[in-house]
Amino acid sequence: MNVSFALKWIAKSVRFAPVSIIIAIAMWVLHEVVEARGTTTLGLTLPWVWTDPRIFTAGLTSPTRMGLVMSVLWIAALAVPAERILGSWKFLSAIVALHITAIPISIAIATLVEEADLNRWGNDLLTDTLLTPDFWVFGVAALASAPLPLLWRRRTRVVLLSVALTLLLYTGTLNDVTMLTSILMGITVGEVGRRRREASLSLWHWVPGPLSLRETRTMVAIIVTAVAAGPVVAALNPRTHGPFSPATELMWAPLVTEEHMHHLCHADAVSDACQGALDQLQQHGVGPMVANLMPLIFTIIIAMGLHRGRRAAWIIGLIAQGLSIAVLVFQLNRLSGDTNFSTGLNVFMVILPWIGATVVLLLTQRAFSVKIDRARVGRTIATMAIAWLSTAVLWMLSAFAVPHAFHPHATFALALKELPMRYLPPTIDTVLSHELFPRGAFSWAVFEWTGTIFWLVTAVMLYLLLMGVPNQKAHDDQLKAAALLRGGSGDHLSWMTIWDGNSYWWAPHDAGYVAYRVKNGVAVTLGEPVVAGGSGVGSVSAVSTVSTVATVAAGFEDYATSQGWVVAWYSVGADFSAARVADGQHRLRVAEEAVLRANSAEFKGKKFQNVRTARNRALKEGISSRWTSWAEVGPEMQQKIIALSEEWVSNKALPEMGFTLGTVTELADADTRLLLAVDESEHLHGVTSWLPVYTNGEIEGYTLDVMRRDPDGFRSVIEFLMSEAVVYAHDHGIAWMSMSGAPLSTAPSDAGTSDSAPDVVPTPEQASSLDAILDLLGKAMEPFYGFQSLAASKNKFHPEHHRWYVCYRDELNLPGIGIAVAAAYVGDFPLSSVITRWMPKLKASAA
Repeated sequence: MNVSFALKWIAKSVRFAPVSIIIAIAMWVLHEVVEARGTTTLGLTLPWVWTDPRIFTAGLTSPTRMGLVMSVLWIAALAVPAERILGSWKFLSAIVALHITAIPISIAIATLVEEADLNRWGNDLLTDTLLTPDFWVFGVAALASAPLPLLWRRRTRVVLLSVALTLLLYTGTLNDVTMLTSILMGITVGEVGRRRREASLSLWHWVPGPLSLRETRTMVAIIVTAVAAGPVVAALNPRTHGPFSPATELMWAPLVTEEHMHHLCHADAVSDACQGALDQLQQHGVGPMVANLMPLIFTIIIAMGLHRGRRAAWIIGLIAQGLSIAVLVFQLNRLSGDTNFSTGLNVFMVILPWIGATVVLLLTQRAFSVKIDRARVGRTIATMAIAWLSTAVLWMLSAFAVPHAFHPHATFALALKELPMRYLPPTIDTVLSHELFPRGAFSWAVFEWTGTIFWLVTAVMLYLLLMGVPNQKAHDDQLKAAALLRGGSGDHLSWMTIWDGNSYWWAPHDAGYVAYRVKNGVAVTLGEPVVAGGSGVGSVSAVSTVSTVATVAAGFEDYATSQGWVVAWYSVGADFSAARVADGQHRLRVAEEAVLRANSAEFKGKKFQNVRTARNRALKEGISSRWTSWAEVGPEMQQKIIALSEEWVSNKALPEMGFTLGTVTELADADTRLLLAVDESEHLHGVTSWLPVYTNGEIEGYTLDVMRRDPDGFRSVIEFLMSEAVVYAHDHGIAWMSMSGAPLSTAPSDAGTSDSAPDVVPTPEQASSLDAILDLLGKAMEPFYGFQSLAASKNKFHPEHHRWYVCYRDELNLPGIGIAVAAAYVGDFPLSSVITRWMPKLKASAA
């Protein structure tokens, strides 16, 4: 998301949010007016009675300037877009309603919490003061999330709940109780209203659908970051209390002088006054601030790695949650001094957000399967070790380099004892006892920056590790395959060979390659071999190309045999399969490709009546097509595409497939073209993606991959986009547009085929195992993905049908091949889970 887009969004939001702007200004004015008279002038304190007028003023300002700054940030991030969604009058009404309902309910909850002794380290809720606009800001944002698309509705609620729960359990103030109450009320009221509008109040519709792989990673990253941000947000408020309150309060206390600290420590180095003065000095300045922010910085880096699916980020994230829990338990045990049941329950409640983040990471383990080269991991660890050794040597040498730099005089034992503390954030360091105290600017710099320099270097190295190319060889192979394909020849699926997850076998002298995936000892290829072109475009004859394909195929089979694999040529065309049959193999039809010729772009005749109707309706409704790419559409349209795709995934009982089925992730490829259907207001009604097909270095056609439509948008949008693709091909000299093959389905019995080769298949007994498995998987996916119904819809365009086959040598391997093909589609998702999910619906469909 670039800066210009962000500024444009802010300007547009402010224009439609006058109430938010007025309230933000009024907050500052009220604060300055009542500051001298104390916060109780507007703040609500307990005990409270219904006639107390301060219920109407408790959400108008904040008791501190830092609190005002945070509130303004929350208003800009949450209230402004909420007002734009709800409208100013509804927005204002929601604020008033939250004031008069959330506060009494929160007071009742706070009373129960205190009476049950569930708030050992937070503010005393019965004597606390409620004065903040944050609760209604969060509540109205939760209410406004209801009409949002599923993607942003889900993300907004996860952020709101994660932040509110962490603050409540970590600091336990009356403000936090009211904030969580408002959020829950906003979500409930908004969801009821949305369900009524959609006329679906059944319990099933309240159950969220599955997440795509991309969104799973995003949601986990949001949760982990929100939990880690809680302590930072709490520290910005000097009036909150929590496990680290003794340390965070020092950030806002008046700074003691270094001379005063040395006077106290010279008299008694182990006294509380000496330690307190040192702790206070440790919390002030740039170095301590950076050191205290390092845990959050690391969490953000880990979250970025989680968003990219890195396994290393998942492992480090688990370790980070464990360390956070250990530190919290250690600190809480020091504060409590006892181990009774009530204390244990309070400890559990405080660490609950981190336990929750740990559980989320464990449950989503399969989403983080991208492994990083061991060599890069080793280099990163080695660099971190060198950084630690260098800073440790710096500390030890500095302790002796400058005379009288520390008090008392530094010895090797004292410097070594202090060394581990130099790598702890000052917030944690304050609970430990020190015996070595800095004197002078140099010693203070070394004292504060030794550990911080190490952690900064570690953060940079971790960022480079998690955000870089995970597997350099695989990345280089993808670039090499793309370059060879652009100058050579492939089949209609060949561009999918450069997607993640494929392995490559290279023919001698880079004459071609085969992309494949090994599943259970079966090498399942992604289409036919890709062969290199000649010295110039069009210089390779059809005969030589066929010969090269056969040579590359034979070479790959020899290689696979040497590895002990069974070869399954999957989704290959009639000519290639006929050549494999001539070589002694068998073939079985697995799909039907529908191809539209560019010369049919006029859509004349009765058989194209439905297509013409869709085009005419699109014209009347102001819907036009846009042939573009992911980079060209810009961030705003990218988010609309992601939201549309996520809405589609949520309506399925299975996760997104892979292998020959692309997702939003593959749309970012620069060579992949997008065809969008948008109206005059830039509303996205549908999107399709098209993969280039090269023959002798020239694009001969495009193959359809991703199709998504707005269920509430233009109903005939897919037909419209298909027809627009044919028109584009006709206008730009493209020979044809392939609507791809519907995986695991066949053409209708009355559909013709342009393949001249006879359909050579094994006997029914031989093919029964593979055919049964593929048919079973096809039926399983059909209720959720509609492959067979998709094949039927394509026939509205009366395309040419080309058969796709799977070729294999030994019919005894058919059951294993079927399972391997199924595993290639479901990826890391357990095949047993697929069967479990689709079986009830399949039985119902059969009934």
